[in-house]
Amino acid sequence: MASNTESIINHLNDRKQTWHPEYEGYLKSNAELAGQLSKLIGDYVNYDNTKSQTQELGKQLGF
Repeated sequence: MASNTESIINHLNDRKQTWHPEYEGYLKSNAELAGQLSKLIGDYVNYDNTKSQTQELGKQLGF
């Protein structure tokens, strides 16, 4: 995702015209990937928090 974004930025910096219709697909794909990555990270954080809580409750109950 970062390399795609960087290549688009480099390409745009090399050109006088900054917008090309074909970039719309790339931007949409990058936005979708960023959303999926954000959700994945959030899910992992929630999992870790739940795991920690479960382990703490297990200790309190003597497991």
